[in-house]
Amino acid sequence: MKRRLEGLSTILQLKKTLKRLRKLKKKIDSDLRLSTLLTVERFEGYYDRAVPYGVEQWRDVYSPRQLLTHAAYLEAFEEVSPEIQSEYEESKAELILILLSFIPVKLVSRNSRLNPMSPDYGSPSDMLGDNNFSFKYHFAESNQMVGTYSYESEAENIIGSYEETAQYVSHVDEPATIYRGDASDLPIDDSELQAVVIDPPYGDNIVYSEISDAFYVWLREYLGSVFPEAFGPQETNKDDEAVENPALVDQDSDSSNGASAREHYENKMRSIFTEAHRVLEPGGVITIYFTDKEIGAWDSLTMSIMESDFTITATHTISSESPSRIGVQGQSSADTSLLLTCRKPVNPTQEDTPPTLWSDIQEQTFEAARQKATDLLDSDLNLTKTDVIIGAFGPTLRVFTEEYPVVDIHDNPVRPKQALEEARRAVTEVLIERELEDSLDEVDSLSRWYILSWLVYESENIPYDEARQLGIGVGVQIDEIKQDTKIWGKSGDTLVLKGQDYRVRDYTALEAGEKRREQAYPVNPRDTSFDYNIDAVHAALNVLETKGGDFAWNWLKERDLQNASWFTKTVKSLLQVVPQDHPDYELLVNLASGETGQLLDIDTDFLSRESEDEQTRTTLQDF
Repeated sequence: MKRRLEGLSTILQLKKTLKRLRKLKKKIDSDLRLSTLLTVERFEGYYDRAVPYGVEQWRDVYSPRQLLTHAAYLEAFEEVSPEIQSEYEESKAELILILLSFIPVKLVSRNSRLNPMSPDYGSPSDMLGDNNFSFKYHFAESNQMVGTYSYESEAENIIGSYEETAQYVSHVDEPATIYRGDASDLPIDDSELQAVVIDPPYGDNIVYSEISDAFYVWLREYLGSVFPEAFGPQETNKDDEAVENPALVDQDSDSSNGASAREHYENKMRSIFTEAHRVLEPGGVITIYFTDKEIGAWDSLTMSIMESDFTITATHTISSESPSRIGVQGQSSADTSLLLTCRKPVNPTQEDTPPTLWSDIQEQTFEAARQKATDLLDSDLNLTKTDVIIGAFGPTLRVFTEEYPVVDIHDNPVRPKQALEEARRAVTEVLIERELEDSLDEVDSLSRWYILSWLVYESENIPYDEARQLGIGVGVQIDEIKQDTKIWGKSGDTLVLKGQDYRVRDYTALEAGEKRREQAYPVNPRDTSFDYNIDAVHAALNVLETKGGDFAWNWLKERDLQNASWFTKTVKSLLQVVPQDHPDYELLVNLASGETGQLLDIDTDFLSRESEDEQTRTTLQDF
């Protein structure tokens, strides 16, 4: 009876909530201001995941209750705005209004239909955490009246940030001059500057104009009358942005969307660097801050630098991206950045400079990367493998740019991408020598690629193009083996490495007559031989998990795997590269040191050494 009453109470509460929501919607539809608020058609970008679900106008991003709440803050702002403008002189009044507008606009990021729930904190995550607009069937929202994401809390954050920023320039007698406009058309005379510092967009990593619309449309409501020129357009300018945006390419072009978008990015960056070259004095320095881990973005950036007549003269690896920053959490992203220091030549480059043959400098680029990787790994810094690769890009690009233009034996132009591939090959070679107890000489190419993917990227999620290039380096066309092996899958532009559970037909289920589709699970643990080393290891893990140690012992002996050095090397290497929180890791440990350990006779002393290293590990922040 009690449960029935509780259930009835819940139903009544739901009915009351639905009634209130219908009342809110009716209020919004009947109020002229509310019914026309944010009726701006949203730009459907390449990475937009909300328009297909009916989020076509900016007002559709919010539930009726959320929209009404945001509108209430806007109404309060409009009430006090005239009073502020009359009480303070113009520049101070503008500053106050800007700071006041930031507070409710910050609340927008955690109060929309696009907000996921953070399972770690039990609160709404940022709606742009993935740098795109992703529709949520179940969204979370914050209480704007009290708590961490309330108006009062955000006001304190805004004021604190402003005061901290003001302290940075409190000692400056004359304020800096700030221009807002196109970086390829600066209001500066020729050769006027000694240095330029730039943090350019990273290819297609983030389409800033698209995601900033979420705040621009609200700031336009708040500040449109204060800064009519800045907030004239209904949305931000997409066409002139220096990013790779496939949504804006010419659909009639012969090139693919990706190639056309990259060409646009290169051209835009080239015009920006050319303009920097113009305003710098001879011998002037441009420092470029770059974090992107994908070779394609580095290739485009370097081409733009070289074609603007700059030479890379120095590189510096620094700590940069915070692991907790929105957009990099849970990804195989770089924790460091590379500062490229380039100079404008005192004497302009002669146009008839003969090209350099790639074969003449290929080894030099390799050795430059190898030396840099060795130096970084010998340092006390706790760098990820991706950090080391990015750190090695600098010296490699310096060698390449000094010899530019570069051609192959057929006189075809060679792009920086080939030098960067040499850098990655060099770093991979160093990592194998230093990180793995055994060489991979006896391991087949597919299994070597699988091991190296874990070793280099330390995550099951890898940028697809990076994984593909790594495969080419060891003689594997990963696209050709995907269907038959199921060793990797794809999510967007990310390659996902698969463990044994996704590839192996369950041994116990096979005994019971259950049939897992062979195409979906290509590895049969009842086979006596396997196409690839990794198949044999994954099959062994499945047998150990489903049948136990005694059965696994006999299974290994029947296939004589205890005497196959390629098998024990693959197991040992995987133990050194697979993360400890991966489901296969514990099985690998049990295989090498449990009941089957004596049979395989794998030296597992390195496991205890790794545990000790983990306890004493430092971070970049320690320095």
